Amino acid sequence: MTQLNLPPYPARLRRRDDGLDIYDRLRRKYVALTPEEWVRQHFVEYLIVELGYPEGLMANEVGLTFNGMRRRCDTVGQGEEAHHEGIRKDIERGSVGCI
Repeated sequence: MTQLNLPPYPARLRRRDDGLDIYDRLRRKYVALTPEEWVRQHFVEYLIVELGYPEGLMANEVGLTFNGMRRRCDTVGQGEEAHHEGIRKDIERGSVGCI
């Protein structure tokens, strides 16, 4: 994959018949390795490891509704003062930011 302007990290990769998978620590599963996913996983790792953003306050591939229109966010993050249990409700209400 392409060299990024982010710190490298030991990505967990898995080979399958038709390509590679990369482990998504927020979704806790392997997903198909695409250029978009490569950038997403490096960016999430940067937020968690380098900037100290709490893993429990982020989510990947989240559907949101804004002004009655359904949208998808690659990664969402919620403020540290919020409770982890409430993240889904906050996402549904649209009170979290889209990264």
